[in-house]
Amino acid sequence: MENAALKTTRRALLGVLTAGPVAALPCQTIAAPWRTPIDALHQRYEDEPAEIRRSAAGRSLSAERYQTAREYFDGNRDAIGDTSPG
Repeated sequence: MENAALKTTRRALLGVLTAGPVAALPCQTIAAPWRTPIDALHQRYEDEPAEIRRSAAGRSLSAERYQTAREYFDGNRDAIGDTSPG
């Protein structure tokens, strides 16, 4: 027989985690395995890491491509097979 006090659901756990401020939670930074080799390259070439940002034009292009693909697949359901539920 399971002890009811030890049984914890994900929903209960998430409820506890979201009840307090996020800044109060202990957080440990996990170092990426590629970080050391990249840092060595930056030092070797006296370079700084590039900051990658998406531009409004880039987001617009992504939205256009998504919409084009959606229109294509919606118009060709017979050719590719209808995989939508229902």
